[in-house]
Amino acid sequence: MSKRVATLIDGERQVHMVGGVSDYDTSCGIDMNDPTLGQFPENLSETKDKIDCSACLRIWQSAKAYRASDFKGGGLR
Repeated sequence: MSKRVATLIDGERQVHMVGGVSDYDTSCGIDMNDPTLGQFPENLSETKDKIDCSACLRIWQSAKAYRASDFKGGGLR
């Protein structure tokens, strides 16, 4: 499974965390295939570049404070 994907939005390249919990491709909510919004995947393979999306960074910073014990049943397994 890919951990990072690159998008081209209005010609600007950005690297994101993979979403995986909805029909969006990135954690910050980009579906990567919406020409009406100018959102396109850079390519279909995982990029090795570092994540540079500030929204993805904020999501990760918020989520890393949680532990499995914070969730009912000890989290998903």
